[in-house]
Amino acid sequence: MKKGKFGLSPAAIAVIAFIFVLLRQPIAVLLICGFALLAEKDEWLNRQTIQALLLMIAYYVADLIQGWIFGGLATFFGWVKLFKVASVMATISSIVGTILYLALAVFSVIAIIKLLGGKDAGLPLISQIASGDFVIKEKRRPAPAPVQPQYAAPAPPQESAPVQPQYAAPAPPQEPAPVQQQYAAPAPPQEPAPVQPQYAAPAPPQEPAPVQQQYAAPVPPPAPVVEEAPAPVPAAPAPSTSFCANCGAPMHEGAVFCAECGTKVG
Repeated sequence: MKKGKFGLSPAAIAVIAFIFVLLRQPIAVLLICGFALLAEKDEWLNRQTIQALLLMIAYYVADLIQGWIFGGLATFFGWVKLFKVASVMATISSIVGTILYLALAVFSVIAIIKLLGGKDAGLPLISQIASGDFVIKEKRRPAPAPVQPQYAAPAPPQESAPVQPQYAAPAPPQEPAPVQQQYAAPAPPQEPAPVQPQYAAPAPPQEPAPVQQQYAAPVPPPAPVVEEAPAPVPAAPAPSTSFCANCGAPMHEGAVFCAECGTKVG
């Protein structure tokens, strides 16, 4: 029996994968499929483990759908208090689940028997998907009948009729029509309109605006300067003084005019 890279038979690995499918162990199936794809890299083994994985996925998807349908109906009838109907739906769900598991077991046992005989598992539809040969066949449309070209006899050449030149009589010369000059009456002379002198009224005399005198505020007299009294000086013999007869101011000796009012003395 052929052995793989790690000393294990590819058929034994494939049988182990389908045994885990029969036991409903999806994680173990996934690990064996990854080992075959990444480690062994054997084309035949890869195809068998992928079939086991797809069979496991198909079972769980079908069981999930029937659980949604019948389980949902059982829950609905339980809400409306139709407990008998709800019990029937639950029973149907259990029966359908059992049928699905029996189908899973049958396909797994058939695959194991084939693998022990050194053959391909050959699960219907799943083996085609695993090998990449699953193709949706389209209905072939009948091909249209080929169109045969029809032979057309060539048309006989047509001779063109001879063209006869037509003689055109020369046109008689045309004399230009005489041009009649229109007489325009002379325009009467226009006399210039008399110019009327315009009288300009004399401008009224303008009187000069009165000049307003500005009053200047009187300047205040300067503050009297207080002089300190000189120290007493011993009195000297007073000279003989005279007084002005007009203002009474003292006059110096020998003075002719008064120093205050200017009156001549004597």
